[in-house]
Amino acid sequence: HGIAVHPDFRGRGLGKEICLRIMDRLREKGIKVVEVGTWEGSIGLNIFRAIGFMEIERYPEPDKRPPGILTVRLMKRIQ
Repeated sequence: HGIAVHPDFRGRGLGKEICLRIMDRLREKGIKVVEVGTWEGSIGLNIFRAIGFMEIERYPEPDKRPPGILTVRLMKRIQ
């Protein structure tokens, strides 16, 4: 349900590496499209964009996010 890197280990590319390995596993299983969700301003949003995810939607989720912070849905086709 989520990916996290302990604050002491951030900035070393670990989050990106985790995401890329997950993408490799999904590719091996024949998955063609991956969708993820995060929120505006998150570290994850930057990582997903850096590995080629495209934003497809932003929307409020008042039960999960503070007012004014939108959830961001992204998608990537994998080959």
